[in-house]
Amino acid sequence: MGQIKASHMLPLRVLEVEKVVIGRYASKAEETHVSEEALCEIAKILIKESVEIQARIPRPSASKNILVIGGAGNMGRWMCDYFSSRNHNVQIFDIKQDEKYQNAVNLGEGSRTADVIVISSPIETIADTLQEIISFDTKALIFDIASIKSPFLEISQSMAEMGVHICSVHPMFGSRANGIIDRNVIVCDCGDVSAVDAAETLFEGANITKIDVAEHDKLMAYVLGLSHALNIVFNATLMKSGISFDLLSSVSSTTFQKQTELSIDVAYDNAELYYMIQKKNPYNAHAFVHLKDSISDLRASDRGTFLEHMVGARKYFSQSQ
Repeated sequence: MGQIKASHMLPLRVLEVEKVVIGRYASKAEETHVSEEALCEIAKILIKESVEIQARIPRPSASKNILVIGGAGNMGRWMCDYFSSRNHNVQIFDIKQDEKYQNAVNLGEGSRTADVIVISSPIETIADTLQEIISFDTKALIFDIASIKSPFLEISQSMAEMGVHICSVHPMFGSRANGIIDRNVIVCDCGDVSAVDAAETLFEGANITKIDVAEHDKLMAYVLGLSHALNIVFNATLMKSGISFDLLSSVSSTTFQKQTELSIDVAYDNAELYYMIQKKNPYNAHAFVHLKDSISDLRASDRGTFLEHMVGARKYFSQSQ
């Protein structure tokens, strides 16, 4: 199937067909005495792995020269591995690069010869990096993969107005992700729609959402800022309790186990990045006001108000089902 898709330039994923396959597995629950939920998960895993393998099959005239700035970092290395697996020619520029990086180039050479430039460097350096890149008169598609866009929002939009082929991308996963199939990727429009369309083709198989770059940080205040903060505060509260985690784990409920799994992931993740997400997104303040108000409402609620809140939450979540 991969060879057929590649030779005819067909899309990697056909969601309607995937649903049929998952349904076929689920229908075997009674016959196999395996739960329908488990069979659906097995089907999804097999589909994902199959599509990942198919994605590595070369497609005619699809290979591009891709420069990854910050290619020695965690997400930079992920981008290098990902684009290499899709049969692109990948080079890196990184201030930490040394002789072990056989595909390392200087920034000027890499920018002038690249079809695509991916910026995977610290958020506070991106504005300067963009300025340096365009000084080399590159014609490449340029995009960053930063978690917060506000620090370089204006320069990105100004460059698009100047005719620079630029957009902004946000992979909604970390460097430990195995493949891109069925993962969320945001592609932000800085003013050049053709750049958005070009970036989208590079992440085929992902769940792409296109938004205006000015809307990105407003959404991330809740998707990242709030969710990270809740887990950080949860960890801090446990530590202040004076009760050992081993003891809490030995008496934990299902809810506590799920919460601690998330919170442990946060505790062991990139602390510097988490700090930037908390401190550099100006819209976090709005989310935290709502959080503070929600805690106050919970503490002050009577039985009727509490039950009304639970019903309201179910309605909110059911809107997407």
